[in-house]
Amino acid sequence: MPHFGGGRIRVVKEALEAGKYNDSFGKHYKNLDCFGLFSCSANRGTVLINSNRYTGGVYDILAESEREEEGRLLIKPQLEFLKKYFPGFENAYLLESATEIGHRISRKATCKRLFGKDEFQNGDYMKDNIGLVTEVDRRTKPFGLMRKPGQLPLSMIISDDAPNVIVGSAKNPYCEGRGMIRGQAGCLVMGRGAGVAAAVAALEGVDVADVDVKNVQEALRKQDVKLEMS
Repeated sequence: MPHFGGGRIRVVKEALEAGKYNDSFGKHYKNLDCFGLFSCSANRGTVLINSNRYTGGVYDILAESEREEEGRLLIKPQLEFLKKYFPGFENAYLLESATEIGHRISRKATCKRLFGKDEFQNGDYMKDNIGLVTEVDRRTKPFGLMRKPGQLPLSMIISDDAPNVIVGSAKNPYCEGRGMIRGQAGCLVMGRGAGVAAAVAALEGVDVADVDVKNVQEALRKQDVKLEMS
């Protein structure tokens, strides 16, 4: 069951109507019928629950701490609800919880280059390319199918202000569209590129803003990363 799928399940809808499941919790959490359930194929019987949705300013540290505390407290009533009302969860128990709140495209770094939507979809040539992405997150509209593999420029993840800061998450680079490359393929390609760039900068003894792009690309090719389609 994907994100936001809980509200479409009869068990959840009936529980909400009967007051047996609360759609809010504490000061910050609302729309709690949004949870998704994902089975983990590598570990039979384990289910990942993506839930506990909230909205709010991510730069308010005190409020963010409150949200994290409330989110952990919310685990208990949600687990009890699943055990009582969801078939197959009667003997379920909590295995672990996330180490911190996940911020989904809620903040974006200001980097050397703003990567455009058309540049990405058209597969425009990027001199500082660190990898190819052919997947578009189909939940991120208005994207359709890729026309060509998109080339990811290193300059969209190197800070324009702080000389030694690089963005490691594909949810937060300096892109024209929100979540433009946030899918799994984008995360894998960009994460590797960022890590290699940081390592090469360390070996060169320079800030990541001054790293030699050609050396980064050479290191990526040695790891069998495709930077062009042959």
